[in-house]
Formats: sequence, C-alpha cells, structure tokens
Amino acid sequence: MNLGSALSIAGSGIANIDARLAVVSQNIANASTPGYSAEEVNQLDQTIAGLGVGVRTLPATRVTDAVLRGQNLQQASVVADLTTRQSALQAIDQVQGTPGQGTDLASLLGAMGGRFQPF
Repeated sequence: MNLGSALSIAGSGIANIDARLAVVSQNIANASTPGYSAEEVNQLDQTIAGLGVGVRTLPATRVTDAVLRGQNLQQASVVADLTTRQSALQAIDQVQGTPGQGTDLASLLGAMGGRFQPF
C-alpha cells in the first residue's frame, strides 16, 4: 500500500465521520420538532480482492418504527377502500335519481311500462 492509497482510505473515513456528525447534530437540533423522525447514516466498506480500500457513505435514512409504519399503511388502505366505495355509491345514486321527483329509476321504469299496449 502506498501513501496515496492510505490517504485515500483515511479521507473516505473522515468524510464518513463528517456525514455522521452532521446527521447527529441535525437529529439533536430537531429532537423537539413535532413530526420529525431521526435519521441515520449507513456505510459500506469498500474492498478490492479482500483488501480494504476505504468506506462509502450511503445516503441518510429515516429511523422509523416498523409496527407504526405497518399500522399507518393499513389505515391508509382502509381510507382508500372507503373512498372508493363512496365514489361508487355516489355514482349509483346519481343514476338512480331522487325518489319522488319522477327522475328516479323506479318512476322511469313505471312510466315506460305504462306505455306498452297489450296485443
């Protein structure tokens, strides 16, 4: 390993530490902000032929509770289901018309049936 490789490895490590410290300070600064979720920085060790050549800093990701996320997704699907049903029922109501005004389905069918003449 030459000096250039060593400096490159050290530089990637320092950049990774810098990114982690930035995220930690952001988490501390926003800890009391309503709705804020903490973030974390992940890293990926880089190797070539089994020899370490540095570290790659991955983008920050939000730290979330898997159970709460699952409940949130479940509630979102319930809301979507109810919204779809509401739209379908409104369309049915619109086609059937308002009872008693002569524009509802029963009145229209009755009027049409009254126009048929027996043979």
